[in-house]
Amino acid sequence: MPRDIIYPTEIDVLDDIINVNGITQITEAIDVNSVSSTVNNAVLTYNSSTQKFEGVVPSGPMNFIDAGNLGATLALDVTGKYDTLVKGTLTANCTVTITGLAPGAAVSFQIKQDATGSRTFTISPDPLTPGGTPLAISTGPNQVDAITTYYDGTNLLAFLSGANFS
Repeated sequence: MPRDIIYPTEIDVLDDIINVNGITQITEAIDVNSVSSTVNNAVLTYNSSTQKFEGVVPSGPMNFIDAGNLGATLALDVTGKYDTLVKGTLTANCTVTITGLAPGAAVSFQIKQDATGSRTFTISPDPLTPGGTPLAISTGPNQVDAITTYYDGTNLLAFLSGANFS
């Protein structure tokens, strides 16, 4: 049974609120601080201890790119895209160059080694990584890794979000 929610004052207008498994989803317009914005598939979680919504408000649908075989380079323009997933198979050492990043943009990669394996994957602009250590993807034949990047307006941050999926 849904419980009553105390709405924070920062959100003035909420339309079409639904609650799915304890997650409040707002599927229509949100008026935040008197700035009207239409957001599709906004997913916010209400934190009862702080009495605030927390979560992600994407600017639009996910941008999915099936890049197929990844050779030496991939030029990726994400202008106007805030959530992009790129899937591809490494057939050579690959450098992906990301352009058009806006603050808050996330680009995720599902990278598979080909049957040969031992391919490298490099991201440009050079991202900040945990501990400053370059990302180390799995090198075995047909191994699949997931990489997540996030642009904070100044730096691209990246981490290996999963390795050797099978």
